[in-house]
Amino acid sequence: MATTAIDRASAPAAVESNVTSERQDYVIGYDLGVDEKTGAKTRVVAFREITSEEQLAAVKKLRDEGKFADVTTVTVSIPRAKNLDGIKAICPNEEEAAANFNRGAKQKANNRLKAILLEETGTGEVAFDPESAVDENGNKRVVNGVLDLTSEIASESKRKVLTEEEKLDRFLEQFPESVRAAMKSAYQASRQAVPAA
Repeated sequence: MATTAIDRASAPAAVESNVTSERQDYVIGYDLGVDEKTGAKTRVVAFREITSEEQLAAVKKLRDEGKFADVTTVTVSIPRAKNLDGIKAICPNEEEAAANFNRGAKQKANNRLKAILLEETGTGEVAFDPESAVDENGNKRVVNGVLDLTSEIASESKRKVLTEEEKLDRFLEQFPESVRAAMKSAYQASRQAVPAA
């Protein structure tokens, strides 16, 4: 797979301590098929994630069946802020940072809203009651007829998405310290390798 090198000299210092990244591998190519009406062969540009063994196997199966032709692969690195300084390092434009936050906050609010409104009692009845609904802190959810989701946006997420580095740390816990240190060092060196000219 192709990897993107990071030149440490040009990276801001805040990036190292406040930002990490999540990486995924993708294959880009064509979905191959036959038009049902005309019988003509079709070829549509497509991409598939191939980070896991299952995803690789699925693409191989499609390739073997003549349903996918790959052209190239790429490793994609998506930065993840660890804190507000990380957000500023990734996105120094405050308006864009706010827009990114708002998109994420809206998605989180919508997910929480769905969970609140679709909750059922043990007997399969709708559990949500605007008159008695309270949040995890005991505050009324509905005030003056409005369900305010501010506390839901501010509350900790139930599921934490691990970064690539956090996944590595969790994996390395099973090894002796000397092995962990060597593997972590190799990982960090690979992330900062400068491609040969």
